[in-house]
Amino acid sequence: MSSIRLKIGHGNVRFEERTLAPGKYVVGREGCDILVADENVSARHAELNVQPHRLVITDLGSRNGTFDANGRRLSAPYALVPNRSIWLGASSLTWVQPPIVYRPRPSSAALARTERRRRVAGLWLFWIGSLLGAALSVALFILPPLRAGDVRELNAMLQGALLAFPAGLVYLTVPRILDRYDPEPWYALCGCLVWGALAAVGFSALINTSVASMAGAVGGPSAAALAGAVLSAPIVEEFWKGLAVLGVFLFLRREFDGVIDGIMYATFTAIGFATIENVTYYASAANSGEGVLQATFLMRGILSPWCHPVFTSMTGIGLGLARETTRPRMRWLAPLLGYLAAVGLHAFWNGVATLQGFVGTPLLAITLPLWALFVASFFGFVLVLVVRRSRIIRHFLEDEIHVGNLSRADVQRVCHPLGLFRARLTQGPVGVEYLRTAARLALSKWHFTRANRAKQETLSADFIVPLRQQLARYRGQLQAARPLPAR
Repeated sequence: MSSIRLKIGHGNVRFEERTLAPGKYVVGREGCDILVADENVSARHAELNVQPHRLVITDLGSRNGTFDANGRRLSAPYALVPNRSIWLGASSLTWVQPPIVYRPRPSSAALARTERRRRVAGLWLFWIGSLLGAALSVALFILPPLRAGDVRELNAMLQGALLAFPAGLVYLTVPRILDRYDPEPWYALCGCLVWGALAAVGFSALINTSVASMAGAVGGPSAAALAGAVLSAPIVEEFWKGLAVLGVFLFLRREFDGVIDGIMYATFTAIGFATIENVTYYASAANSGEGVLQATFLMRGILSPWCHPVFTSMTGIGLGLARETTRPRMRWLAPLLGYLAAVGLHAFWNGVATLQGFVGTPLLAITLPLWALFVASFFGFVLVLVVRRSRIIRHFLEDEIHVGNLSRADVQRVCHPLGLFRARLTQGPVGVEYLRTAARLALSKWHFTRANRAKQETLSADFIVPLRQQLARYRGQLQAARPLPAR
């Protein structure tokens, strides 16, 4: 709803309620949009600005002033807190919001037990899948040259690893820089990285190799290349990489806030996958003649390192939308469409490379600039999401300012792109945790608001008070070391 209900207390004796649509309203004693019967109210006392889910009042230089619920005179635009009055002379204005109606739901302890069981189940599935994938990778890539005593192949694998692993570490810095306001927990990101490197690589290699072998037996080398790279690889690889993001979505739900988190988990999974895949490509190139390895590294490591992260991010976006939406249909439709987009992009990229080998025309030279433009647009989209998260955090911390839990300077630091970096330099680990706790508080309130609107169960409401208590503890520690700005 964009309109709001305003309760007017005339001299705090007679009360009335009005519904206000978005817009600006002058409040005063004479000739105003909202008339207040109080001789202590100026003729044009204040202006109300009704915005979607927000109500701001600005004093118009009144003689007796406008005061908040704590008795402080307002000297700047002030966002009203629902159900808390502001005062004009002896009269009051109150933004009325009905109390949140909770439907019967399991106790917090029951929800917490369910969440712990879910996490344990997810951990078991993670290790089973990762270990099986690692065993498959060893069986497919390491054991054959070991059994054959092929030292040349083993050296090529080592050479490929020396090229792929440092590059992978460099790539990991980019998503961490972008995910600055509420960084994902290290264990979840490492889990995605490991799943991509072990489970996704192992199972995908087994299935792709089997499909290519069957197609080759029927239609020869061309059919094997087409079936393995264009048909099997996009479907299979995006499925196994997407399982990591789906795992966080299902088993670590508290650590999955929305679209940007889906992109971060997808990116870490894809970088893990691409790093191991690059080892095999570089090893094959090292055995293919002079200059092939350099050309392969240029193509895969320099010109197109973000292919897999962009592909899998489509699945991450779909799951992120499912996390944010309140529409039941979108909860399953968005992940499906995201996965199909990932498969489509992957198939297009592999198809161009495969077709180039058939026709002998440098098609990648034509499509690479277009792909670079697409990747640049994707990163622009991610930056838009980062700014959106900053605004969400700022919005849900606004009332923490008015009740005195945070200062406005604190909120500015939480939402500043370099806030965590500056806190680490000037205030150390406590300063960093102070800002992260504030961001987590805002996002917990955001989750609770969305869950309540959709009439869903959530543990987010149970984290709000403990997070406020953590904020108070960190603030006390910081004030003991160095005074913070007054509230």
